[in-house]
Amino acid sequence: LGGFISLLLVFRTNAAYGRFWEARIIWGAVMNSSRKLSTSVVANIFPLSPAVGRRLLTLFAAFPLALAHRNNGQPLEELSETVVKL
Repeated sequence: LGGFISLLLVFRTNAAYGRFWEARIIWGAVMNSSRKLSTSVVANIFPLSPAVGRRLLTLFAAFPLALAHRNNGQPLEELSETVVKL
């Protein structure tokens, strides 16, 4: 019985670690995409229209925060206070 429980515990730990690692890879892809878009805005849009460029950069910076809030089930009121500081 002890061997069965230990194998079950190892299986569950490995499954949890796999889910964590997959989420970490996806989160890294979201952050990299935000950085790439920001770089494109700075290179292409910012020289033509600084106001639009600043607005887009603010939105790109807020997107990962909004996604994290939504995934964690946190209220939007907390997010609006954080985004205003950007």
